[in-house]
Amino acid sequence: MPATNPLKPAIGLDYSQKRPVSNEVYDVLARFFDRQTVRLDSRIEATDDSSPHWVKEKVSFAAGYGGERMTAYLYLPRSARPPYSVVGQMGGAGTFYRRSSP
Repeated sequence: MPATNPLKPAIGLDYSQKRPVSNEVYDVLARFFDRQTVRLDSRIEATDDSSPHWVKEKVSFAAGYGGERMTAYLYLPRSARPPYSVVGQMGGAGTFYRRSSP
């Protein structure tokens, strides 16, 4: 289908036919959004300063559950001063099927 064709309208849910869950069910579902304060415990795992445009840092921090850590890559520009603007990027759906990340 060419990109010039209009998009088909999304099929929405008819919420007028939906009924609220019980208080007991709501309480269980609401627990998924509970959170607790955890120490960030940030670490610089590796630094790559081979680019003339930025310094790449692989950093990790506490995920907040199960003692696991999250990994992020920071590209710190050489031609700007803090505070930096943030650009977040996440891989597509195929990312979840990879055995490892770069």
